[in-house]
Amino acid sequence: MLEEIKYGDKPLQNLSLTASRAECLLVKSSILNQFLRFQNEYGQIFVCVDINLQQSMEHPLLHNHTIQTKPTSVPPSGTSADLESFSHPDARISSVTCPHGTIPVLRSYGKYQNAQSPRKIEESMSDGNHFAPHTAMAGIAGTYYGYNARISIYQPQVGSGSEPRFSGAIAYLQSGDPPNTSSLYAGCVDPHFYGDSHAHLQIHWNDNGRGCTNLLCPGFVQVSNKITPGAVIEPVSVVNGTQYAVTLQVYQDSRTRLWWLAYGEDGHQVGYWPGTIFSHMTDAAKLASWGGVVQGKRGKPLPPMGSGELPEKGPRRAAYIKDARILVNRGNKRVFLAPGVDLFRYVSDPSCYKVGPFGYANGGLEFFFGGPECHGY
Repeated sequence: MLEEIKYGDKPLQNLSLTASRAECLLVKSSILNQFLRFQNEYGQIFVCVDINLQQSMEHPLLHNHTIQTKPTSVPPSGTSADLESFSHPDARISSVTCPHGTIPVLRSYGKYQNAQSPRKIEESMSDGNHFAPHTAMAGIAGTYYGYNARISIYQPQVGSGSEPRFSGAIAYLQSGDPPNTSSLYAGCVDPHFYGDSHAHLQIHWNDNGRGCTNLLCPGFVQVSNKITPGAVIEPVSVVNGTQYAVTLQVYQDSRTRLWWLAYGEDGHQVGYWPGTIFSHMTDAAKLASWGGVVQGKRGKPLPPMGSGELPEKGPRRAAYIKDARILVNRGNKRVFLAPGVDLFRYVSDPSCYKVGPFGYANGGLEFFFGGPECHGY
């Protein structure tokens, strides 16, 4: 249930302005930009921002960019009609409906919500006192233009260790040779900087070591007036109980070179990463991967991954990725296909986490992944 923060004693949309139409529009636009805020049932605060004034337009490579409200074409999903036979119910994302021409932006980030600017939040998450994230993922190298993934939603307790700590499940694209790489991911993450214990939609991009999470700094261009990165996802799966999942797609528009993010079974278009912000991934990605990721501070235990159970625990206990596909060229069109025999797994700490075995169902890759809290380093 969303609580609307009112302007004066009236909801904003009911304001009656006694002035010329032009003056009304000007005043109302000003009010919208400054005061239209919503708070959801989880205490998250969202602000409706003019789509053309969003922070991403401050990126030096986007100063002359014209926002595209939809892709020129959408590749067929390739998902079998039988997918429902092995899928679990959709988890719901907490959405906010902003007026046409505006987008919702999360403004509350737990203890960071009083930071001087969103960029300060992003900087605070990279203090140099922690290792790179630990992963348990399936990957495949080649030339790819996107991915599909159905990700089970769990809400692991990241524990009481020193921050930063997070645990999540993501799908990832990368190109280039380390350390000079371009990458992006979308997934469901339970990290410390939201200030709660919920699962959240999270995105990230990186180019040669510099990047951004969600909309905290310029890069990702949001077009949806309902769904925004950082929003809570629920309900979540319960071990030995009901399982919930979400579908995420990233696909490149072959004409504009924009990398689009779509959320849910209906493919709701959230926004895009312009290809121009990537030094090595303007035209295509060279690696696609899916799986789990955790992070903990140096010298402290790592949080659980996925459900906190190892893959061998199987259905209704271990977290999973299903319907994993890659977007490839076939003739004069792009199609989603299951990864082939060149699929590999990479696990940063096999004593803690595992991934696999791999299987195929309804034309897509599927596997379990995860593990409990770990003292691996």
